[in-house]
Amino acid sequence: MSDQDQNDQREIIDKLKGLPQIQDTRNKKEVFSQISSHPDLKRRKINRKKKWMPIVSATAAALFLILLLPVFFNTDTRQISEEDSMNEAYDMPMDETSENYSYEQEQESAGQEINRESAPAEQENSQMETVNESLVVHHVSQDQNIYFAGIPDLQAQYVIPIAFINSGERDLQGFYNNMDEYLGELNSDTGEYLFENVEFEIDHSSYEVAMALPNDFSLNGSAATANMFEKILSEMFRPYGTEKVTIHTDNGEPAEFDPFGDIDEMQLQEMTPSGYKLYELGNTKMLIQIPHNDQTSIEEAIQGMKEDEAELHVFKTVPEDIQFTIEQENNQLNFRFSEDTDFTEGRDSLDMIEAVLMTAKSYGYKQVKFENTEQQHIGPYNLTEPLPVPEAVNPIYLND
Repeated sequence: MSDQDQNDQREIIDKLKGLPQIQDTRNKKEVFSQISSHPDLKRRKINRKKKWMPIVSATAAALFLILLLPVFFNTDTRQISEEDSMNEAYDMPMDETSENYSYEQEQESAGQEINRESAPAEQENSQMETVNESLVVHHVSQDQNIYFAGIPDLQAQYVIPIAFINSGERDLQGFYNNMDEYLGELNSDTGEYLFENVEFEIDHSSYEVAMALPNDFSLNGSAATANMFEKILSEMFRPYGTEKVTIHTDNGEPAEFDPFGDIDEMQLQEMTPSGYKLYELGNTKMLIQIPHNDQTSIEEAIQGMKEDEAELHVFKTVPEDIQFTIEQENNQLNFRFSEDTDFTEGRDSLDMIEAVLMTAKSYGYKQVKFENTEQQHIGPYNLTEPLPVPEAVNPIYLND
């Protein structure tokens, strides 16, 4: 700061000191009252309020909208999600939706009498419909018919028994002469159909069966194929009580049935004791017969159902950790789980029950009682009561 500035500042201070002193004798309340009542001050306060009111209102409105945005967004998202879920449900293949619905219905009816009646829906480009949940049929209604059939597995080691079911008038001859049309839909997952161009003549009153083979019919000299042919023929007609099938060619002569030479009839085999495992390949899942000789006990047969034969696409129906004992009581088989066996609700348990029921049937039992299990119901089965053996296995319902 220059000397001139310092002199000016001292001069101003000296003049201020020379001013007369002024004293305000009013008290604080009086001063405040006078200031508050001043009209210009009141006007300034009001104007300030009016000036900020729109800004505050706009800010509050903006904050309110910001708070509501997530609510609207979540609502729209939920709505879109629900619409997408509904669209996915409509787009879901019929087999999946019907399978899930079927299983839930079975769970709800677990305490009721087992009922396997079916009213299948038409399916495009298909003459038949499989029942996805159950691998057996216990009975059919009075207007339904069962046609027994069989087909080899892909390796031609075992027979896959099948029960075709339709409604209306029974026509054994018509069905068996068109059987290739029904089994054709399984050909990609199973073995060769052995009855191509074979014609059946069936007496409905006596169930006598005559089979006409084409003149050029051949089993390629294979004893294994001839044995499979005989097994499937028994699977088809033995349930009706038929004991033999007469055989001739188109010209009425005995058939050259290689490798056995000329024959004019074939004796049908009775149902042999068998275990039942799962045959799974592609879209096919069915119970398959594992035949045993007469010396194999049913307990041994069921123990054998714990083993996979994966190279044949054949898999166990009894889990390895299931321990049990078997007792016979007249026509009833008592299947008792051991104390440390955990038998729980699930698809594997349902398959096991049905496989054991079919195995018991092949050994001549009429019903099975499952004992010492905490589960009262598995699928449609009431385990607190003896279960009747099924009427047939691997049901396929024909569309009318």
